[in-house]
Amino acid sequence: MSAGDVKKITRPMNNLKYFMMIFLIGLISAYDSWLTHIYSKSIIAAERNLLSKFVMEKTSVDTFICIKMFGTLFVCSVLFCLVKTKLRSVIVGVLLFQLWLFYYLNFYTGDVYDVYDIFGSFGDTPIYRMITGELEID
Repeated sequence: MSAGDVKKITRPMNNLKYFMMIFLIGLISAYDSWLTHIYSKSIIAAERNLLSKFVMEKTSVDTFICIKMFGTLFVCSVLFCLVKTKLRSVIVGVLLFQLWLFYYLNFYTGDVYDVYDIFGSFGDTPIYRMITGELEID
């Protein structure tokens, strides 16, 4: 078995790793959209992203979710095109941002003084309330 044969075997596995990263990026984005839908009656007042807030105020939360969905599809399509190029490290950067977003949406409490308790009050997070059935859907 030559070195070229080993590369042919390992390359699809390496690509699979990037495809899984793109899948996780899309999954976190879908989860974010689901949370936006669940909290649609109060999301505009709580939104911290100024551009998102502007779009929701000028159109509606449903339109915002549609725009976000098409944006996610576009980004994932571009990332799929980058898998076989030298720019595939961009996929890792986008995944890291999405993982931070997932943490922020679920565990961030805003208490900057409690640096040792990074998950804060877990009982007040959307995931905990969804698991226990306490999450009220409007």
